[in-house]
Amino acid sequence: MIDKINFFHPFREGNGRSTRTFLQLFALEHGQAIDYPLSNDAMIVAENEADVAQIASLIKIEAVAE
Repeated sequence: MIDKINFFHPFREGNGRSTRTFLQLFALEHGQAIDYPLSNDAMIVAENEADVAQIASLIKIEAVAE
């Protein structure tokens, strides 16, 4: 999903924060909370390599109590 959202952004660089914020808000609207790693370096490498397993291991997703 991240790559499809990034596709619509006009600038390749500097898009990560807005994409992550959008996904966090989208997840909250659907009862989920997304927690990204504090260090962005590992996430950038995983995204550049399109390593879905590595990306999944860096992100925590939890249900939000209603």
